[in-house]
Amino acid sequence: METMDTDSLKGSRTRRFLQLGTFVVFVWWAAVIKSVSAVFTFIFGADYRLAMFGKNIKKNLFLLDDSIVMTNNGSYGTPPKKVKETQWKYQEEMERCPDIWFRYKVQNLWNSSLETVAKFVGANVKDLVFVANATSGINTVLHSVDFQEGDGILITNQTYGAVQMTAQEICQEKKAKLLVLNVTFPTSDMTGSVKYQVTEIVEHYEKVLQENKNVKLVIIDAITSISALKLPIKKLSEVCHKHNALVLIDGAHAPGQIPLDLERLGADFFLGKLALYTLISSRKRGFLAHFFKIV
Repeated sequence: METMDTDSLKGSRTRRFLQLGTFVVFVWWAAVIKSVSAVFTFIFGADYRLAMFGKNIKKNLFLLDDSIVMTNNGSYGTPPKKVKETQWKYQEEMERCPDIWFRYKVQNLWNSSLETVAKFVGANVKDLVFVANATSGINTVLHSVDFQEGDGILITNQTYGAVQMTAQEICQEKKAKLLVLNVTFPTSDMTGSVKYQVTEIVEHYEKVLQENKNVKLVIIDAITSISALKLPIKKLSEVCHKHNALVLIDGAHAPGQIPLDLERLGADFFLGKLALYTLISSRKRGFLAHFFKIV
C-alpha cells in the first residue's frame, strides 16, 4: 500500500481548500451581482438591464468615447469595431497592390456584399444596387422617372429636407405639381401610451390620391427622419398602386430597426442606408432596390 508523506498530505489539503475557497467566492460573487441587479431592477424598472446591456456593448464593440452618450445614430451611424477593422484590412490590401485589387478582387467582394444585403432585407440580389447613400439613390430614381407636364409627386410634411428639395426641383423643371400631405403627430397621455390609428394615415393617402388623379410618384418614409414615425408602408403601397402611382420608399432609417421583406412589400423602389442601425456597414453606403422597370 502506498503511503503519503506529511508534506504531500498538507499540499493536497491546501489545494482542496483553495479549490473550495475559489468555488465559494465565485458563488458568493455571483449571488452578490444577481442580488444587486435585482435591487436595481426593482428600483429603476426592467429597462435597467437593457441599459446595462447597451453600456457593455458600447464599451466592448464600439469606438465611441466613454464620456459621450451617443443618441444620434440617425445622422451618421456608428460602425462597430469589427466593421472598421475589416474596412481597414481591405484598405491596406488595396494599397499593397491596387492592380490586383481592382482587376481581380473588388468585384467578387462587391457581389458578395450585395448577396448579404439581399438576404438581410428579403430581396432578390438582381434587384439591388449599391449607392453612395439614400439621398443620392432617391435622386437617381427621381431623375429617371419620365415626368410630364401636369404630373404630380406626392410627399409629406415629414419628408427629409434634401428629398423635398429634389422633388421640388424636378417639378419646376418638368412643370409638374408637388403635393404635400400633412401628417399629424400621434398624441400620448402621461403614461406614454400612443393613440394612433394606422387606418387614419391610410385613409388620408386614399383621399389625396382620389382628389389628384395626376400623381405619378409617391415618396413615403418607412420611418420619418424628423419625428421617428413608423408608417404602414405596405398598406400605403397598395393604396398608391390602386391609383396607378409609383411608390418610392425612403427607408434610410428602416434596415436594422424594422423587419424588411422587400419582395413582398409591393413598392416600386426602396432606398435604405446600412450604416445607421444594421451594424454591418461603414458610413458611406446605401442600397437601391427596384422591382419594376424604371419609366
